[in-house]
Amino acid sequence: MDTQEMPPEQEAELMKIKNLQGWFLFKETEITLEDIPEDDAPEFEGEKSLSKRYRDVLYVFWKQKVEHTGKNFQQFRKEFMEKKIQDVKDNLD
Repeated sequence: MDTQEMPPEQEAELMKIKNLQGWFLFKETEITLEDIPEDDAPEFEGEKSLSKRYRDVLYVFWKQKVEHTGKNFQQFRKEFMEKKIQDVKDNLD
């Protein structure tokens, strides 16, 4: 990846927004207003994302119901997720 150096004014603007949450956009051509999401950026500080919560619940399920079978968590999770993906695909038009 190659970047252009920022002038001091832009560096100062960047430091003003340090530690704030927002959208990061990348596009090979110029970014237009239509490219910027209208939604607020998701806030995860102090809360888990849905995917992290789902993984954590799967881990507890594996620990309580599957671990004793000898299947490791990564293997269980992969098989479980593949099954759920297929379930959704089977219900598509």
